[in-house]
Amino acid sequence: MKLSFFNVNKKETLSYKGDANIYNELNKSSYIKNFNSVSGKILVDRYEEVVVCRFKITANLVVLSSLSNEPFNYKLKIDDVLCYTRKESYAAVEKDIILTPDNYIDLEEVIYSLIITNLPTRLVKKSETYPQCEHYRVISEEEYLKDKEKEDGGNPFDVLKDLDFNEESEVESK
Repeated sequence: MKLSFFNVNKKETLSYKGDANIYNELNKSSYIKNFNSVSGKILVDRYEEVVVCRFKITANLVVLSSLSNEPFNYKLKIDDVLCYTRKESYAAVEKDIILTPDNYIDLEEVIYSLIITNLPTRLVKKSETYPQCEHYRVISEEEYLKDKEKEDGGNPFDVLKDLDFNEESEVESK
């Protein structure tokens, strides 16, 4: 699905239902096994030479677990705004505007990119637990920080609570 710069004159809403598996086969994503469905709406508007696209996309994916490498279903919702222009002067002034030399925007490629960049870095099934045995255990970062806080005795500034700053100021004044 391609959006031509010349066809965008007013606000409009485009419905999207596509198959991102084609892009996944080309890019060989190691953690996405399949795109079950990708659908949503794209709100498009134009301001002078800038085309603004608001993507509201829902993707149902089969991804691999970061712990067990087993596939599981994962639902991802995306609400993101991207701005495009063909004019270098606009892109040079505003860093959030994407310069595209073509006269069109490939919406399917953009949606695939949004899905890839919005996925969390660690994908774990809800029912899955971290491995452990007698000599070790794997913990989440949150658990690690809690354990470290307990070992350190809590707040590192707690050692300062017994200092009496008034005594020091009396010594200095003599």
